Amino acid sequence: MRILIVDDDPDYLELFSHFLRKEMRPHEIVCARTVDEAERHICGAGVDVVVSDYDMPGKSGFDLLDIARRHGTVGLIFMVTAHNDRMLECEALKRGAIFCLDKGMGTRNIARFIAIVSADANKIQNERGVMIVAMGRIVHVNEHMLSATKYRYEELIGSQWTAVIDSECISFVRKHHERLNRSATKKMPCTVRDREDEKEIPCTMLIKKPAELHGISKPHRCQVPYYALILQE
Repeated sequence: MRILIVDDDPDYLELFSHFLRKEMRPHEIVCARTVDEAERHICGAGVDVVVSDYDMPGKSGFDLLDIARRHGTVGLIFMVTAHNDRMLECEALKRGAIFCLDKGMGTRNIARFIAIVSADANKIQNERGVMIVAMGRIVHVNEHMLSATKYRYEELIGSQWTAVIDSECISFVRKHHERLNRSATKKMPCTVRDREDEKEIPCTMLIKKPAELHGISKPHRCQVPYYALILQE
């Protein structure tokens, strides 16, 4: 695994590299202090995970998201920011970030969360379809799910989950959001639509809650986004 960290603060780069290396044990970690420098890494050997600051001199993290999506050689992209801004978070997801994380969570907690999500995205990568939904948007989909639904990657990433997931399941999650976030039961059946044949593909939705993400310190769990992992049966 090759990880790219992008931030204009050299001290943050050093500290974050330390925690990511400890949590994920990647083959290689490369650092960049500008979007232009990061682009050279993306266009060169490619990267599996990108962690990028939003607010940097010159080009921003949004520019990096556009570059990564255009080149298509990046796996998971996480944006981190000191701005607790819901509009910024929504825009980051629309542009292809899998999550937009508050730097106030702490560097170690962010590294741990990235390790957990990356493991979810990759642990069954070669077995069946996987989709990850956050804030009602599709933020990750693997090749098996693309093949099953007959969508292209760029058509799904950043789009609303209503595009492919059955409305009954979505209505249930919205109606019982608070209870699901407290309850130990977090698994439910759902279906994903095949675009061409209009058939329904049986799946299971697993709601991943902050309180169950081991290794995240309790005072910061309120800052951790919960997400849904959708697995093809």
